[in-house]
Amino acid sequence: MDRQGTTTITAASHFSGTVAADPPVIRAGLNQAVALTATLRNDGNIPLPAQTYTLTVVNTKTSGVAYTTSAAGAQTAVSALLPLDFGSWTPTDGGDYRLDVASADASQGTVSGKLYVGDAAKATFTVDKTVCTDGHADGQGDGQHHGSGRCPGQHQRSLAPLIRTAIQSSVTYNDTQAATGPCATVAKAATSKAKR
Repeated sequence: MDRQGTTTITAASHFSGTVAADPPVIRAGLNQAVALTATLRNDGNIPLPAQTYTLTVVNTKTSGVAYTTSAAGAQTAVSALLPLDFGSWTPTDGGDYRLDVASADASQGTVSGKLYVGDAAKATFTVDKTVCTDGHADGQGDGQHHGSGRCPGQHQRSLAPLIRTAIQSSVTYNDTQAATGPCATVAKAATSKAKR
């Protein structure tokens, strides 16, 4: 038995894609320009019209608009890519920023990216011994942390937890090697021969 029905295809104009800041992380106060670009993909079922796309830089903490610019986009076939160059922007204030690209037709979508302008921490960690023998060995380490704000009694964006984890992992690994590794096997064999 044949059945008949109707199907309706609705035209939909929509895009997806990515927004990029180059570089994506900069230190505040350096007066450094950031290149802003986007690559859009027509994921609708009709060509995207030639139109203007707007890039808005939004401070995620305050929701304030820090910068707005636009770029012209050519007509874009279904599934085709559209590169957009929004020029460069020099941030004057630090912050965690969201980069939104949209057209005048909100139903076409919005694509977003990220830019961080602020403290860029730098840390060094040195030890007084580069090699330790098996067993207990005393040593001293020195950590220097520069370039990010600090509050008394606490670290902000500190590398201290990563350094602590690395040291703990190293100690655990070395303890395991000392107990079960090749040196432990040789030591056990030597002890066994000595007892005979």
